[in-house]
Amino acid sequence: MARLLLIKKGEVITQFNLPAGGVGIGRSAVNEIRLKSPSVSERHARIFTSDSGSVIKDLSSALGTFVNDRSVTRCDLRDNDLILIGSYKLKYLQHDGGERAAPTAAAAPEPEAVPPVGEMPAAPAAFVSTADQHEPASVANGAQLLVLNGVNQGAVINLTRDRLVLGRDHKRSVVIEPVGHEFLVSSLPDASAAALNGKPLNKPVVLCDQDELLVDDVSLRFTIDGSHETD
Repeated sequence: MARLLLIKKGEVITQFNLPAGGVGIGRSAVNEIRLKSPSVSERHARIFTSDSGSVIKDLSSALGTFVNDRSVTRCDLRDNDLILIGSYKLKYLQHDGGERAAPTAAAAPEPEAVPPVGEMPAAPAAFVSTADQHEPASVANGAQLLVLNGVNQGAVINLTRDRLVLGRDHKRSVVIEPVGHEFLVSSLPDASAAALNGKPLNKPVVLCDQDELLVDDVSLRFTIDGSHETD
């Protein structure tokens, strides 16, 4: 029987069998596979399995569904494919054997909190957003990120009421989400090194004016109302 292995920090912590038919994945209790994290949509994705294999379909989720680091809306799954749903990494196995796993569970353990994220406006070419592009939204309270180093030093990214996903070479590393009148920054699982004001970004933090964020090797300064300070 085909199955999904839930992987955390390189270790398999549980498994989900995929019987013939459709299996829902999401945060809501109506799903056959429940992933209890705010980074997962209520009805995030669905996997359809038959004798010929399995197909995964994204259900217009907020964060999107990724297979082997590629955003998909519908995808035929192959043995050993890696699926990213919110803050969860799942490995698809088309046949039994080859992996040692924990007993099947109805719901996955909750990982370190990673909030849902939204879309990002245009970013400097050398500092790539992996979010899908939508129509630009209005700037929220004049909040901005100023690029402090690299080839795009001095560039400004305006923060809107949509999500911001930052990373290099199509690797999702950090997300910034508006919460009320504030912005919450989080590091995604398996991301490259990220830091806030010189300290590792290990949990979601509310950004304050003049905070400095390090994503990969790019430094950015968060400002409100364009209050850029120079060193």
